[in-house]
Amino acid sequence: MPSNITKNDVNIFLVARRKSNMPLLKSISDAIYDNEYPRDVLGIICEYVPHKQRIFCGQNSSIILKNDGTLHSWGNNRRGQISDTPKGSGFISASSGVWHSTALKDNGTLHSWGYDARGQVSDTPKGSGFISVSAGEDHSVALKDDGTLHTWGDDGYGQVSNTPKGSGFIEIPVGRFHSVALKDDGTLHSWGDDIHGVVSDTPKGSGFISVSLGIFYCTALKDDGTLHSWGRDRYGLVSDTPKEPEFISVSSGAWHTTALKNDGTFHSWGSDEDGKLSNTSKGSGFISVSSGVWHSVALKDDGTLHSWGDDKYDQVSNTPKSIYF
Repeated sequence: MPSNITKNDVNIFLVARRKSNMPLLKSISDAIYDNEYPRDVLGIICEYVPHKQRIFCGQNSSIILKNDGTLHSWGNNRRGQISDTPKGSGFISASSGVWHSTALKDNGTLHSWGYDARGQVSDTPKGSGFISVSAGEDHSVALKDDGTLHTWGDDGYGQVSNTPKGSGFIEIPVGRFHSVALKDDGTLHSWGDDIHGVVSDTPKGSGFISVSLGIFYCTALKDDGTLHSWGRDRYGLVSDTPKEPEFISVSSGAWHTTALKNDGTFHSWGSDEDGKLSNTSKGSGFISVSSGVWHSVALKDDGTLHSWGDDKYDQVSNTPKSIYF
């Protein structure tokens, strides 16, 4: 370990990374500090931190963040989700809901498009300082760089008015009518519609590093690689959740879930209608996956994209071959 780097320096750096929405999968600070031979600190960190999310699936459409910072959408264009996709570059993240989408630019501003019946587009916050965003059915939640949450759109179940106050939040997945926020202490905080216990049955305690929401269920990932699901158990979405501690990310659709294992392979469970399970991409080398309502899209470490599931709106057949096109 280089003498000019202390364990405290490493810990400060890692807290900053947590606040920038990069979940940690192992005790990175210990791995760096206790390493026998001096090595590039960033090189070690890259072994533990997941790859940047590039795929964002909605109900019947998808968005990919291309390598040049531009967005490409395909699938159902009923509400302009495809044709109104913002042009230009500088985008670093996006989220696709049911009929609307929201994207984040590298200057910290938000850009929304699609269905606007409940202000989910027109009420998008102005200004900068945002670092993450997530879109649900008719509402969205954005995270600012001070760790606070900002919600807009439909408030029929308190999904806007009951948004937690305070700071310290690092991840904000949104479901149909509810949301779950992850804090930097590894705890989960839920609000909105409590159908099937998606709010009241949220796991207590800490150690969580990521969470993904379906329509009536949720699945969270802990820092030991285990998955924890709650909510409606239709198709075994809760009871069939894998028990083994070998997962690094998870994505929930309407009635199916896809989890990425630490060997680059997938494990799927839930409904197999339209081949959402049986057609899950085989082999290894995958680094990211996003499950929409009826389909999923995965990214491999060579930049290629792989889709499966319902293809009613060509959300599978029109998937680009690569993020580099």
